[in-house]
Amino acid sequence: MKSQLRNADSLARLGGDEFALLLMGSNLAQAQTIVQKLLAAVQDYRFSYNHQVFRVGASIGLIEVSPSNPQNLSDLLSKVDSACYAAKNDGGNQLHIYQPNDAIMNNRFSQMVWVARIQSALEQNEFVLYQQTIRSLNGDSFHATHAKTHCELLIRLKGEDGELYPPGSFLAVAERYHLMPQIDRWVVANAFKKIASKGTQFKTVCAINLSGQSLSQDGFLAFVFAQIKSYNIDYKCICFEITETAVIANLDNARHFMHALSQAGCRFSLDDFGSGLSSFAYLKNLEVYFFKN
Repeated sequence: MKSQLRNADSLARLGGDEFALLLMGSNLAQAQTIVQKLLAAVQDYRFSYNHQVFRVGASIGLIEVSPSNPQNLSDLLSKVDSACYAAKNDGGNQLHIYQPNDAIMNNRFSQMVWVARIQSALEQNEFVLYQQTIRSLNGDSFHATHAKTHCELLIRLKGEDGELYPPGSFLAVAERYHLMPQIDRWVVANAFKKIASKGTQFKTVCAINLSGQSLSQDGFLAFVFAQIKSYNIDYKCICFEITETAVIANLDNARHFMHALSQAGCRFSLDDFGSGLSSFAYLKNLEVYFFKN
């Protein structure tokens, strides 16, 4: 790659297979010419390993930085990263130029902003849990027909401006970029911590939402058991809530997860029940206590 660059240009490896290139003193047309030569050089490269010959490719995003188009570092990297992914999604081995009015780019940039915000919230402990009491249709709390009051724990993300964002603002992005297992671990750990802080006075069954990504993640079941043991939580106070689609998509993992925790005393609720299946025979093999739709 360096053989295609000028002395004034800077090439750096960001990590893994990601590189950054700063082309000094070039207009957009000149930058395109340089980058296309770079792309061709990468495509022409061959290397041998274990008696086999391999070729490589590249996807490149390009953005202009100038007095008329200033960028701060965070926005710059996010936008050029979006352009790079657009090139990759278009088939790879090509260049995509970021344009401010590019709807696809703006949508992806918005998503990447949320990804960064979610990661920061995980690191800085900036999520918040809200408790919502579950009531029957006649307005009574759920314990009218059960031994304990039931509630559901709902997550919020605290913005840099102090505003609390509901899950609909960021969970879809978290799903797409596989951040849900990290969020679920945060929720489980902090929910158990709050329950433990109430001691024996806590008489509520808490519903905790879990994603399909967590169900299929190695080590998540062991993590839940470890957290329960660490905080000395009564298993019967916990009801994990999983959507029907997540269960069906991860049926074997879901069955194992639900059986292990049900045997210990936890309960399970199936959300969005009946939303898309014509047969419910699978329910015979699941230890479900409650249904929601």
